[in-house]
Amino acid sequence: MSIMRLGFCWSVAIAFGLTTTILHAVGTDPPASVPMLVTGVVGTVPLLPTNAFTIAPTQSSVAYGGGYAGSLTPPDPSGTRYAISSITVTNPTSTAGHMNFSAVAFSFTVFTCRFVVDEIARAYGPTLYVLPYTTAQLTFPQPYITEPVDGPQVCMGQDNVGLNGATWSMVGYKILP
Repeated sequence: MSIMRLGFCWSVAIAFGLTTTILHAVGTDPPASVPMLVTGVVGTVPLLPTNAFTIAPTQSSVAYGGGYAGSLTPPDPSGTRYAISSITVTNPTSTAGHMNFSAVAFSFTVFTCRFVVDEIARAYGPTLYVLPYTTAQLTFPQPYITEPVDGPQVCMGQDNVGLNGATWSMVGYKILP
């Protein structure tokens, strides 16, 4: 905030470039004990982005028929992109492995993204390598945004190599078409 004298008044410049004028007698400095009227201040309210999502901790598994394992969330529309803020993977097993995250479009009608088959398109996301008996967390200061995926239904989920039994969760927001 900066204060400058402009003839018969004082002008206060606030962080967002707004200006408030406070009247005072000519030739006097604003006394510290006099309340100053300030209007036009822009307040901030922390809000979640629209379409924010949290995929609760979900145990990884192998879907039958070369499928893809997601969560119990419902599928999203064609063209959805995912802005991923963070991913956590807990590996309680004695085997290290990779967990690959991606958005997948598929033709088979489902009500949740838990097990997906008949994949027709994929947008690859981050991959985490997790050591045995550890938890890995990946946080993006600026969200990781997947490419849009076209198909009747789209899900965010994972496939893995060597991490059956691991648990994963994800936080972010959806960019709907």
